[in-house]
Amino acid sequence: MKIKILTLIFFFSFFFVLNSIAQQPVEEIYAFDKVKELSELNSYGEAEAFPWISPDGLRIYYTKAVNGKERILTASRNLINSKFKNKRVLNLGFEDSSIISCCLSNDELKIYFFVQESSSILYASTRKSIDDDFSKPERIWLTGDFGGYLAAPSLTPDGKQLFVYNNPGGGNQILMFEKINNTKYELAGILNIPDGYNPSPGQFSKDGLKYYVGLEYRDEKDEIHYYKRSSLSGEFTELYLVTGTLNSLEFNNMQPSLSENEEIIVFTRGHDNEWKNNNLYSAQKTTKLNDKKIDLY
Repeated sequence: MKIKILTLIFFFSFFFVLNSIAQQPVEEIYAFDKVKELSELNSYGEAEAFPWISPDGLRIYYTKAVNGKERILTASRNLINSKFKNKRVLNLGFEDSSIISCCLSNDELKIYFFVQESSSILYASTRKSIDDDFSKPERIWLTGDFGGYLAAPSLTPDGKQLFVYNNPGGGNQILMFEKINNTKYELAGILNIPDGYNPSPGQFSKDGLKYYVGLEYRDEKDEIHYYKRSSLSGEFTELYLVTGTLNSLEFNNMQPSLSENEEIIVFTRGHDNEWKNNNLYSAQKTTKLNDKKIDLY
């Protein structure tokens, strides 16, 4: 009788443990497949790069040379599976300088962009609606001990944190800035990149809890990864390689930007390190599976 009672206790305890495990929330991780070239935007022998996709996936902003100077273009579509149309150049000024890269607020009413003059200078501009032109740009001052080429600004949705790609000469890095006021950000640190990896420009997810970035491992092709954290005020403590056909090793895969809920990713592919050979691609979140975790420390 005692043995039967112990057996029943063990059975119910085991069932309770299994049930508790089953009820724990499990993060759903997906691969990115259905890769397609955005041929309606690309011109062979001319670079298209630094894309930024709207939260609903229906508008794209990107860099392209126009009359010998890089400009920010935009295009739109009615459905996420249709082609982009209505290409036009954003009127941001700086006719005699190149505008290399940009990001926007989630409502698309504020744009941040780098102008390449004697140095890389960050500007911001606002508009009343997505159909309006942007206002006269205002300089955003970046302070701290850094130098060299800057590109790919990316801000958290609350605007308190700004990440910037930096090539100081001899290795790339991602600078992390904190907001001081509406026109000033101060260097707070450098994103932790694992040994042997070299970063290319990246972007925050629309909720700011992930930072997607291309990483090159020991002179191989760039592959898109993401950093992850639990809150906007927290540090990025986990790093994953994105799985799926997105990261083809025939190309450098870099400069990712994602729609809301990370349903769609747009990114740049290049066959080599030639600027003119960069073109725009997209992929969609598909099969559920585990991404490959990378050791940060």
